[in-house]
Amino acid sequence: MVFDADTSENLIRRIQSSVKLAELPEKLNCTRPLATQLVSRRIIPRIAEMPVGHFCLLKRIALDDVEAFLAAMMQNAEKVERISDGLFNLQSAAERARWPAVDIVEAILDGKLQNVKYLDASAKLGGVFVDPAEIRENLVSALLPGFLLMEDAEVVVGLKKGPLSALLGMKSEDGEPLIGRQSVWNSKGGEIVLYSADDLAAFRRDHASLKCLAERYQVGLKAMKKTLAGNGISPIPQTKKLFAEYYREEDLHGLQI
Repeated sequence: MVFDADTSENLIRRIQSSVKLAELPEKLNCTRPLATQLVSRRIIPRIAEMPVGHFCLLKRIALDDVEAFLAAMMQNAEKVERISDGLFNLQSAAERARWPAVDIVEAILDGKLQNVKYLDASAKLGGVFVDPAEIRENLVSALLPGFLLMEDAEVVVGLKKGPLSALLGMKSEDGEPLIGRQSVWNSKGGEIVLYSADDLAAFRRDHASLKCLAERYQVGLKAMKKTLAGNGISPIPQTKKLFAEYYREEDLHGLQI
């Protein structure tokens, strides 16, 4: 390599104010895996890319680039006096959304996430808070429009995790999954299963629990169940798996209480 005087002077300055990869987590206030991924993805560049195993000062990371990265992160975040409920630091949000922290960082830099907050810029990456629900919607579900993660499916059908898991495993009369599913893979190669929003909405539209029917007709649970049985209306066969008795709405037409 041949450099002119100005370029050489700048390069020397960058090398002199650089850090090793092992020192980067402390400079960023983040985990070692995240720091490593930020460099391997060239979100934070090395001074120069060199062959693997080739020792060279140019493989270090210039503090100028570290500071530029942090400045860009804070520019895409909002300073607040308190962190609202539902926001989590990068590591916790990544675990809750089941999406790599490095992908979340990249999304923040690309402006794909809007609900990004921090209390104190001096906390660096450790002080950045994001919304797992927004990550799921903008990063995960966006890969398969019309499909939802289990956490979001809970809201659509109004079931808790146990009964919902049973519902997602149920088969229709023709032996096909009652709720359609598709998979996506994150940047680490991890499989994430998403479920059809239309199928979930259809289940809620076409079925009602005994509790919901009792509330609809303003009677007690025992009276409601007795009335249904007296009219020859039975719960769906898989009802025990849902920890509640569910009935088909089409069977309720003309029901008189």
